[in-house]
Amino acid sequence: MIVHLSADLPDAIDARKSKVVASHIASIEGEWPQHSYSLNRMTPGAARLVAAMARNPIAPELPVRKVATGPETTSVSYAAPPKGIYHRAMLVRLAGWVAQDMAGRGIQPQLVHGHKLTVEGIVAHELAQRFDIPFAISLQGNTDERILRARPDLKPLFGRIWREAAVVFAYSPWIASLMESTFGPREGATVLLPCPTPEDRILPPREAPPQVLTAFHLRLRKLKNIETLVEAVKRAGKTQPEIELQIAGGGDAEDVAAISAMIGDSRHSRLIGPVPHSEIQDRMNGMAGFAMVSKRESFGLVFIEALLAGCPIVYPRNMAVDGYFDDLPFAIAVDPDDASEIAQALVRLVEQQAFLKDALAQWQQSPAAQLFRRDAIAATYRQGLADAIGTTEASDPSAG
Repeated sequence: MIVHLSADLPDAIDARKSKVVASHIASIEGEWPQHSYSLNRMTPGAARLVAAMARNPIAPELPVRKVATGPETTSVSYAAPPKGIYHRAMLVRLAGWVAQDMAGRGIQPQLVHGHKLTVEGIVAHELAQRFDIPFAISLQGNTDERILRARPDLKPLFGRIWREAAVVFAYSPWIASLMESTFGPREGATVLLPCPTPEDRILPPREAPPQVLTAFHLRLRKLKNIETLVEAVKRAGKTQPEIELQIAGGGDAEDVAAISAMIGDSRHSRLIGPVPHSEIQDRMNGMAGFAMVSKRESFGLVFIEALLAGCPIVYPRNMAVDGYFDDLPFAIAVDPDDASEIAQALVRLVEQQAFLKDALAQWQQSPAAQLFRRDAIAATYRQGLADAIGTTEASDPSAG
């Protein structure tokens, strides 16, 4: 059995979480028996935290509780202070709770997978030692980079987890390179594992008007850095007067009002409302390009959806899909804080549309493009886990 640990699984506590980890888990359904622990950090009240710290200042005994359980997933909430205080201690405590729950359920794991190095990886490392089994970790650039930077005191622990993991799955090359430069090379495998999307049709590029699309939930406007993108398209309009940024996404009245205020009286940006996910690739296919210049981005599924849909992209340098498309002209990296550089990239999407889309069409027909489709991603994940467990093929799903 493979046990998954993830704070990013939609569950009874938070159904709005990303579906990426759930998609990876579903992609190997039937290959091994699996059970997932969906982890939710809760901030304790001040009085409870102070009392717990008074009793045990090294590792306060804050509660862990089961919220919902089923044959495939157990939803857990664990109390921990904000801002990474007692980060290791609370996760080690959580590992003890998970170990007891597994024992009570008769779960005998072959491998445990922590779906982020700096969070679930701590729990996976503890469980692997307790059960004397291998463990896997994933690298999610947004969170892993941020926690690594915020908690330099835990660098020795993170380095040990990095080195001892039987396999490391990296969403993007840039985060794997960062960890290797920080902790040194590994003896075990490091496997690039893109995020799967149900919208992975390949649509040949076609000529389009000077329109650029961006898409995100409007409540994420600060993270997605839309204000800088709106400013950049204004500047691009001085060179390309007809350029237009279409902003797709749903949100409440406050979200819409905030972005409308950013746009002001500019004729180069407009909100177009939510686009159903099943229609996003068709919309992209009719655009000169897609741009998103997030302040932080682990992967950015939408970039892959765009490329498969025949739409060149502008993405933030040193994050997101950086490292997958080096020296390929249809994927343009920019400094997300530099509106002038972003403007130049937007102009390039329009002025060089034919050249960029010809190069993209060639890439779409190459094996490299197939690596971002669901079947190939599932095969990569399945083989990485099999190698980590020490088998040449998946185990009998009926085995415990």
